[in-house]
Amino acid sequence: MFQWFTSRPARVLQLLGVFTMIGCVLPSFRRLPPTLDGSGMAKRLLTYAGESISWKPCGPEEEPNLFECSSVEVPLDQFNGSNHARACADTMGGVATYINSPQTAADMNTILDALGQKDMYYWGFSYGTLLGQTYATLFPERSKRVVIDGVLNQFLWYNSLTKNENAVDQNSVYSGLLEECIKAGPERCALASHASTKAELAQKLFSMAQKLRDDPIAVYINNGLYGIIGHTSVWFNGILSSLYRPASWQLLAKNLAALLDGNATDAFLSYEWRGEDSWLRKEDSAILVYFNDALSGPQHWPQDHRLLLDKLSPKLNKSLFSDGNFNLNFVRAAWAIPKSHAYVPRHGVKTAHPLLVLSTTYDPICPLISAKNASATFEGARLLKIKGYGHCSLAVPSVCAARHVQAFFANGKLPAERHVQCEVDGNPYFGDVRNTDGNTAALVQFHDPWDQRVHAAQVELAKEPLLRPLPIKPRV
Repeated sequence: MFQWFTSRPARVLQLLGVFTMIGCVLPSFRRLPPTLDGSGMAKRLLTYAGESISWKPCGPEEEPNLFECSSVEVPLDQFNGSNHARACADTMGGVATYINSPQTAADMNTILDALGQKDMYYWGFSYGTLLGQTYATLFPERSKRVVIDGVLNQFLWYNSLTKNENAVDQNSVYSGLLEECIKAGPERCALASHASTKAELAQKLFSMAQKLRDDPIAVYINNGLYGIIGHTSVWFNGILSSLYRPASWQLLAKNLAALLDGNATDAFLSYEWRGEDSWLRKEDSAILVYFNDALSGPQHWPQDHRLLLDKLSPKLNKSLFSDGNFNLNFVRAAWAIPKSHAYVPRHGVKTAHPLLVLSTTYDPICPLISAKNASATFEGARLLKIKGYGHCSLAVPSVCAARHVQAFFANGKLPAERHVQCEVDGNPYFGDVRNTDGNTAALVQFHDPWDQRVHAAQVELAKEPLLRPLPIKPRV
């Protein structure tokens, strides 16, 4: 759910002729008063090439792990939540309280001011939609072209304790994965060789996951590469993570089919091994920002473990994947960093130009219902639905969607109706075909060269792990 910008979306943005702001958008590290004037923007701007800006993650060069609450690896459970919260506060010091989304929104104005640019041109994905909504609410007069794509509900993010709609469509995306696999057959989906129906395949995978919970598998590759793979790694770091990117479904099916056949090596390397470049490495920046934004700490949550469990337990029934990061709730309940912002979302926001809101039909972490909420919050906003699975519009290729975005950024053109939809191009699920050079072939052919270029870029972008969930630490 939480993902800072990276440089790769520039490929599509540049094709669309969009001025882009690319890089890690982090708040300043000075001790700022909570005035949201943006005066503390860390001056780490690196390049300006007319069409893009990039900058390094904020913070001293000698502190590359600034967002790790602790260098100690300990189980994160209800009894350790208070320790993790305390470690975050002790590690970050007094600066931590100013690391939040409203302050980051103010810092973004400092970037614009430094460039002599008045208006904000913004395309935010996933957490970036929360930041975009926050910015548009605080600074509506500068919000000239704001696109939010794969949308979080800002009202629940800032104001809710236990109500959360993030997982509303997780089961639907998982069901779609199984259905598309069976339709593709064993030639395209290796898992289809283990079942002839969606229900049969679902039962086999569930049984496998349950077995791994009780009896994890030891994997030995060499004397520096070995370990165990269990339920958590397969179910969350494997299956749930893949729901974000349909382009990864073929590889997931291959790894899971091998696991069902008794070979756990590929699944271990993909979903458990924490090598130097692995995305599974420890990272605390997401929880730091979220807990500083939200209602966190003893003033909002019961500290008695039984009472806290009673309050939290309904969240476990939201989806098949609800217990993934469940233990983070205990950190939030004990959060010790004081809240420094007074931002409150509101309805009826009139921006300099209406927002464009994008969503797939079934998003595993930022559901369509949240996009509808956002489009109703900002006056004149338009909602564009891409009829497919995955997290954000980058998950599946749709030239139709790209044309809407290009027209919006180029001249402010909005869809004629409040709610419109676009088809997905080709079969982005189990239809991957390789050219002789090893690159992915186009899923569909277009007569217009511009359409073909954009489609090719979208197909490649859909394969990139730009947006994915927080990795889950094994509990085996």
